[in-house]
Amino acid sequence: MSESDAPAADWYPDPSGRFQFRYWDGEAWTGHVSTDGKTDWDPPGDGDAEHADEAAATESGADDSAWAPAAEGADAAAEAPDEGEGPTPVEQVAADSTPAEAAADDQATIGEDEPGDTNLVANRRAGIAEDVEAWLDEVAAQVAPRLSRISPDWTAEPQAEAARACAYGLLVGHLARLHPHMKPELGQVAEAHPSFTTLQAGARLDTLEQIAADPERAAAWLGPLIGTEDTDRVKTLFD
Repeated sequence: MSESDAPAADWYPDPSGRFQFRYWDGEAWTGHVSTDGKTDWDPPGDGDAEHADEAAATESGADDSAWAPAAEGADAAAEAPDEGEGPTPVEQVAADSTPAEAAADDQATIGEDEPGDTNLVANRRAGIAEDVEAWLDEVAAQVAPRLSRISPDWTAEPQAEAARACAYGLLVGHLARLHPHMKPELGQVAEAHPSFTTLQAGARLDTLEQIAADPERAAAWLGPLIGTEDTDRVKTLFD
């Protein structure tokens, strides 16, 4: 491949299909991945984290031979996961539980010196590094505007606080797919969240990740809490 053939340095759809976007530096794919083609939600990291994402990209086929974005109009190839004969325990809990079930107990479990937002409570209780906590606080701050984009009147719904927690959980699950090297920290947050006590302990991040990956399940989980179960609208939570 000659230098003139290579595209300019920029964010492009990740050729491996594992992430949404990956940064091409003009000569090779890098370890930088993103949810939206920007750096706003990239987790804090160092060389080790970048190498971890590079390794993940290599394992899933994002090498320099796949240097260019797909041709316009081409469908991205995606492998369907193997389906067993029935739901796993995690999938069953995901299907049967919502943060709304735990919402009534939320306030009772929050201390006077803790934030009023249960998403921030989870970030504080998780025991994660300060820079990771700051990153996830930014994600938590995006919950309300993203929900307003889906359903402008969501705050008037009777389970609005449960919706806030549910949306954050889906974003955490989504980020776990985009940034696999951050799963330990994201898992700590999922386990610490006071609204997710009905999810299977030790597998809460797995549950959130599975639901976030399935637009219909995400809509069925979040939709009743915000007044719309329109799959196309709910999936814009991740845009």
